[in-house]
Amino acid sequence: MTVTVELSPEMERFIREKLGCGEFHSPDDMMRAALQRMFEEEAQMARTEALLREAEESGEYIELNDAVWASMEREAFAEVERRKATP
Repeated sequence: MTVTVELSPEMERFIREKLGCGEFHSPDDMMRAALQRMFEEEAQMARTEALLREAEESGEYIELNDAVWASMEREAFAEVERRKATP
């Protein structure tokens, strides 16, 4: 598929810089890389949203105040020490 896109002077300059330093072989390569990154970012966003929905639906709400964070930190450090002690 062939697509024609109007670019601002800043975008044209950006493309020329990327091509000039050898980061991309052609504007087509650069556009493919940009689109691939968009696909990956959208997929990551969908995974994050799914995890957030799962967390919201998973159970009771717990307010994460300083005391809760301190407790979680103590538990984490204790678990690290336990794992270090277990051969």
